[in-house]
Amino acid sequence: SLPNSTAAAAAAAADPAAALPAALPAAAAPLVVERRLEAVLLSTAPRLLVVDDFFDAGLCEGLMNLANDKLVRSRVASGSETPSRTSWSHFFVKDAAKHALVAAAEGQIEALFGCPALRGPHKPLEKIEAIQVIKYHKGEFYHEHYDNRADSPLTRAATIIVYLADTDAGGATSFPRAVLAGQASGSYAAAPAGSAAALPGLGEGAGFGVQGNGGRAG
Repeated sequence: SLPNSTAAAAAAAADPAAALPAALPAAAAPLVVERRLEAVLLSTAPRLLVVDDFFDAGLCEGLMNLANDKLVRSRVASGSETPSRTSWSHFFVKDAAKHALVAAAEGQIEALFGCPALRGPHKPLEKIEAIQVIKYHKGEFYHEHYDNRADSPLTRAATIIVYLADTDAGGATSFPRAVLAGQASGSYAAAPAGSAAALPGLGEGAGFGVQGNGGRAG
């Protein structure tokens, strides 16, 4: 079972009013202060944003625990297992999609796309695919690929990646053809020559647009 603190954090995220003190007058219940989101723009093509502490540690651990015993070999869009993708994954669908932790994760993503300064000229989030947890053992990978079909730019407008655990080395998501938005620093250091990379950090989120041919990740 999940620690009580994790379950409480998830319930509060899914239902913000549940996080309010019991002594607060009922009339004040709708006054909910949203957590501020701050993003660093790494690339303009694709539009790549990195958000520190996008998920808290409890949500990260809870999602991993939910998926851990259900992981299967990852597949590509065609539904096939291929040598180019060697990770393990689990989609939260049907009843699992209603879990408070999954709802909390979706709420954070919706909040991100609800910020005009972050989403740019695009419309607020209207639909979301099933959230999946992906695990990479040492030496596993997903080769360079596009996160959208080149002949159908409306299939997927954007992808959100959230790192659920820290790692001593490796684990970055790189964008070898990215147009850098400026000199990045710290955990947002640019990958080798002419590419951008989102490096793993507990709870860190990376979002990138995949319309057209810009959303190629490796």
